[in-house]
Amino acid sequence: EPFGRIAIEAMAAGKPVITPALEELKRWNFPNLLFIEETPESFAQAVGLALTKKFNYPDLKRFDINYVSGQLSEILNKALKK
Repeated sequence: EPFGRIAIEAMAAGKPVITPALEELKRWNFPNLLFIEETPESFAQAVGLALTKKFNYPDLKRFDINYVSGQLSEILNKALKK
């Protein structure tokens, strides 16, 4: 799934995310994204880190449906006024 919706849902639940280094996710720079090479060793190392590291979870307000719909509404209102 290229957008990373599953990763966003996991972060919203306060969980670390182990993922290949997808460009869509790398640009967010969230501290609880654990990027791995697609090897068993890299995955095992990331699982160990996910189980032991304390993460500072990001504010995911920008993905909240009310926030997003408000932003979209503002954009559409501005476009209609032109």
